[in-house]
Amino acid sequence: MNPEDFIVEEIDYTGRVLKLNEKINEKNSEGDQTLFILQKKNWNTLQALSAIAKAVGRSRKSFSSAGNKDRNAITVQLCSAYKVKPEELLYLKIKDIQINGAWTSNEKIAMGKLKGNNFIITFNKKIIKKERVIPNEFGPQRFGSMRKNTAKIGKLLVQGRFKEAVTSYLCDGNDSSKKERTRLKKDKNFKKALEYFPKFLRYERIMIEHLSQHQNDYVGALRRIPRTLQLLFIHAYQAKLFNEEMKKRNIYKAMKNEFYCGANELGFPSLVKKRGDEKKAREGKVFVVANIIGSETKLNKTEEKILKKEKIKKEDFNLKSMPELSSKGGLRALTMLVKISKTANNIQFKLPPGSYATTVLKRLK
Repeated sequence: MNPEDFIVEEIDYTGRVLKLNEKINEKNSEGDQTLFILQKKNWNTLQALSAIAKAVGRSRKSFSSAGNKDRNAITVQLCSAYKVKPEELLYLKIKDIQINGAWTSNEKIAMGKLKGNNFIITFNKKIIKKERVIPNEFGPQRFGSMRKNTAKIGKLLVQGRFKEAVTSYLCDGNDSSKKERTRLKKDKNFKKALEYFPKFLRYERIMIEHLSQHQNDYVGALRRIPRTLQLLFIHAYQAKLFNEEMKKRNIYKAMKNEFYCGANELGFPSLVKKRGDEKKAREGKVFVVANIIGSETKLNKTEEKILKKEKIKKEDFNLKSMPELSSKGGLRALTMLVKISKTANNIQFKLPPGSYATTVLKRLK
């Protein structure tokens, strides 16, 4: 699939859809933040913000977004930058990146500060049902589009096995740099690796450089990469556990320590407790709200069995050596009601934050 065949328009925290190529002019207000609309192709959000930060001579830490959009797509999303002038962003020239608006504000765009995403996808097959209840499982992007070892690294971090986690990040995977990764895994010479590791593997090189100067400081090496990337590992492992639970249970019936919820104004699960039953859940009138497992999760029997098989305790999500990555857990609806419209060769639908279009596509018949 080409990037042009997969368009993602963020629904920002106000409920506004940030449309492709649409210029937005907002009045400046007092504040040290600049909100800007990032449109990109062939970049994921972390990479795009790093490139923008470098272009304006600022730290990557000055930039934030509500979520990490995929690389193999054309995406539009709201971001923020600390003490960067709007005109610095509006006149940027970076391949496959454009800024559709920028204005000063006192608000920062934090992770999760959005209402959802609107998808426009090239799809030529016939659709029989245009409204359906679909399992809200995590899509393959959550686990690493190329190397698929993100959840593995997350589990190693939760176990406190930081050396193995770093080794997996640097050396595992069947991507274009397999030769270099295999060489480093074999000779374990970080100083030498700086001579042959590709320049585009920026985060890998940052970690390798740290380890070449601070032998065996694997926690320090992890802390050199953006915290958003560090958290992706933990979140990927939590997502793996969530998907595993979905395979083993009735996703329309609430278990102990779970509840039903209704929908918000966009038709997305609202995560507010409401009376319901299995019949209403199958019809998409209510949704079962389940656990994203963390240190404070009240486990049900299925989750207890999964953690036992994984040889993990919920308390392990308190990472003593890296407390900034600790997770108390969270909530996620097990299903979502998807309403699909079709025009010519495209389909369009909206999803709540953290839900995946790939999950919808594989269930369309």
